Amino acid sequence: MTTTTNGAVLEHEIGAAGSFHLRQPSGSIRIRGVEGLVARVRERNGRSLADIFQVEATEGRLTLGAPDRFGFDIVFAIGRRSRPDLEIEVPRGASVTIETANADIEAFGLRGRTKLRTASGEVAIDEVGGTLELASQAGQGTTFT
Repeated sequence: MTTTTNGAVLEHEIGAAGSFHLRQPSGSIRIRGVEGLVARVRERNGRSLADIFQVEATEGRLTLGAPDRFGFDIVFAIGRRSRPDLEIEVPRGASVTIETANADIEAFGLRGRTKLRTASGEVAIDEVGGTLELASQAGQGTTFT
């Protein structure tokens, strides 16, 4: 089940233990675990997700990736694209992977395997259980509560 509402919201049923993967060069990301089976992604400024990401929605998995334009990798793409501001909900037990070059990440209430990677963004984590893998090279700070 995939639904797009006004372009700024994407919903896809991944199941209680499904998989969510996001690859975004910059911006801000707020992700939280919720009850249910559906992953929801909303661009808080109303921008169309289809204009920002390549979306792959398959059974049990939702992947959003910034397009690799002109053959450059995510690290070199920061200046060419605007900064998406995302609000994401995933089932609590879902496996979550977020990779970014320069985005701030806030993660709340996740219980599945969680992997967060940023080169220079801030990371805040609250009420996260399960397996957590965190990598930050030059972030201004990581907050655990």
